[in-house]
Amino acid sequence: MKVIDVISRFASNLRECWIELSSAQVLISLAKGECFHKDITEDTSLHPNTVTNILRNLVDQGLVSCTEFKRPRKYLLTSDGEKLAKKLLTMKDNNED
Repeated sequence: MKVIDVISRFASNLRECWIELSSAQVLISLAKGECFHKDITEDTSLHPNTVTNILRNLVDQGLVSCTEFKRPRKYLLTSDGEKLAKKLLTMKDNNED
């Protein structure tokens, strides 16, 4: 698969999942396991305030969970978040098996 095909498929997956690129970046960063805010900021190169807002939205949607009281908070994907991250990263077309 050529690089342009991968990019095209990822863009198609974003549209199918109704998710913005910046939110997808955070989800993919979290796909590696528990992360701190700082780790996500470094992985995505997004502004820390942007990461905070995205995480808040993803937690509200039930895609990400976090440690509530202990700081710094650790973030991780919920089972729904894992499914969405896998869907974003799949390189199969919808009509493939």
